[in-house]
Amino acid sequence: MSSCIPVLTYHSVDSEGPVSPEVFEYHLKVLTDLGFQSIGGEELKSFLEGNRREKKRVLTITFDDGLLDHWTIACPLLRKYGYRAIFFVITGRIEPGGDGCRPWAKAEKNQTAGFVNRYMSWDELKEIERLGLGEVHSHTHSHRHFFRDLNGCVGDGDLQWLAEDINRSKREIERYLGRREIFLCWPGGQYDSRALECGRGLGFQTFFTTKDGTNGPGSGTREIKRLHVTSKGRIPFNVRVWLYSGSLRYKAFELTKEIFG
Repeated sequence: MSSCIPVLTYHSVDSEGPVSPEVFEYHLKVLTDLGFQSIGGEELKSFLEGNRREKKRVLTITFDDGLLDHWTIACPLLRKYGYRAIFFVITGRIEPGGDGCRPWAKAEKNQTAGFVNRYMSWDELKEIERLGLGEVHSHTHSHRHFFRDLNGCVGDGDLQWLAEDINRSKREIERYLGRREIFLCWPGGQYDSRALECGRGLGFQTFFTTKDGTNGPGSGTREIKRLHVTSKGRIPFNVRVWLYSGSLRYKAFELTKEIFG
């Protein structure tokens, strides 16, 4: 039983990035061996609002930015192992569509070079949802690291710009993929209480951060924590996921980090 739900965060899945195709497939194998299943946004939100309990080991997989390798590399592997994900896309970087979806590639190093710094199209995002491989949500329109760029000196005019940016992202997703509740993932994890209120005023109710941690029942949807995944780290991937899926285990882990660093 999952007393907490880990939310995994991936960015690029290519031979030059933080997670290679081989490592990503290894992660999916590990999750399968540990008995995990992936859940989507509605189930996660219901759990975080205290309306749902999970009798199985579950987690949520997220991808940030809407990179092309999410379609060409990650999606065939998600389908192979029976997982789905949430894709947070930068709507201002989505590539033109109209010619259908680009072909899936094999998870081999020599297959990934042409996908670096490229982005998915609306055709591919539509197909992700049609195939049940995941759902598309907002990573803003411009991906501007708003608070870092302004050194924290954010005025009313700046907040108006932020409102227009995230609202444009919301409208674009609704235009191409249909109306639904859209989640918001902050670029670089940067936000404050005013940004949260700005998002709520535009109809956003569910916000994802880059804060390291896990999520217990009833913990809310204003600041969803995530587990950033790379190929490196002192603690093996399977151990981290196991720790983050249990509230008592995770609390003991956090206490150990505080004591020993």
